[in-house]
Amino acid sequence: DGRRSVAAAPECTCPISHARFVDPVLAPDGFTYERECIEEWWRLRGAKSPMTGRDLATTDLVPNLAMRSLCAELSPLVGGGSPCSSGSGDGTH
Repeated sequence: DGRRSVAAAPECTCPISHARFVDPVLAPDGFTYERECIEEWWRLRGAKSPMTGRDLATTDLVPNLAMRSLCAELSPLVGGGSPCSSGSGDGTH
């Protein structure tokens, strides 16, 4: 039917864990991350952007509802789950 799978949709994967989004959030650096992953990143490395390495003035996160809807539409049968666990994803970019 022309729909892409989540495997073919890199916009639906967290740049830290490379896992499919479950709870995507927009961070102050303008990138979208899985909430659990970016919170863990900041706990371990401080308030820096995983994508740019720059210090962030705030760690406020905004739910990315558009991304959540897009990923749900692309993969309605793919189950969720926690994509991050302690030490997962090196996030080196």
